[in-house]
Amino acid sequence: MVGRIPPPHLSPFVDNDAEGYIPDYAETIKRLQAAAKNEVLPMPRVGKEDLDDPQNLLVEGYISRAEANEAVKTKKKMATLEKQYHEELQRELQGAVMKKSKQGSEEDAKASEESVPDPKQIAEDIDTMSKLGMSRKKRGLLEAIEKRKERDTARISKLKERKKKLKSSEN
Repeated sequence: MVGRIPPPHLSPFVDNDAEGYIPDYAETIKRLQAAAKNEVLPMPRVGKEDLDDPQNLLVEGYISRAEANEAVKTKKKMATLEKQYHEELQRELQGAVMKKSKQGSEEDAKASEESVPDPKQIAEDIDTMSKLGMSRKKRGLLEAIEKRKERDTARISKLKERKKKLKSSEN
C-alpha cells in the first residue's frame, strides 16, 4: 500500500462546505444525484454567486471576446509573416539570387550561383553525415536494408516488365 494513491473516501462526519474543500469524488456524486433529480447545478469550480450575477458573466464574456479578437489578429499576422518567410526560403532554394548592385561583375554572379548548394547535394551530405555517426554494426544493418530495397525494386520492375510483355504478346 506504500506509494499508492488511496481510494476515494468521503467522510459522513465532515461538512465539506464548512471546511472550504470539496473532494472531486464528492462533486461527482453531487452531479450524479442532481442528474437523477433533474436539477441544474453550476459548472465545476463555479460558485452560485457567479450564476446569480449575470452582469458579471456579461463583462467576463466581453473581455474574453476582446482577447479572442486580439489573438486572432496576432495569429493572422504571424501566419502572413511565416508564409512570407517560407516564400523567401523557396526562392533561395530555387536559386533565385537577390539582385546585387550593378557594380558586381559577371564573375561575381557566377561565383554566387555556384555557392548556392544543390538540394540533392545537401541530401547526400546529410545522409553521409548520419552514416558517419553510426556504429559499424548499425551502418552494416543500414546498408543491408538499402541493398534489400534495391533488390525488391529491381524484382518489382522485372515483374512489371514481364507483365507488359505478356499483355503485348496476347494482343
